[in-house]
Amino acid sequence: MLGAAVYGLLSTIGNLLSILLVIRALLSFFPPPPRSSMLYSFGRLLYQVTEPVLRPIRGVLPEFGGVDFSPLVAILAIWVILMLLRSLLVF
Repeated sequence: MLGAAVYGLLSTIGNLLSILLVIRALLSFFPPPPRSSMLYSFGRLLYQVTEPVLRPIRGVLPEFGGVDFSPLVAILAIWVILMLLRSLLVF
């Protein structure tokens, strides 16, 4: 019972982080907004939340012609970790 609750909390955190990583990847296709806008503040917050996850992955991944695959690797890693936790904690 406690394992399911712990898994539920970790799953929610992992899913939220995955969504934030997708948003950050999508925003990278657009020019940065002016510093005075609310979108700039959101982008800074998004950077501060996701960069600690992406930075170590970028250090390991080779460069692919300017394309950053670290968000994709991070999301896949989150999914794998959640699947492992589910098998350990819930069943």
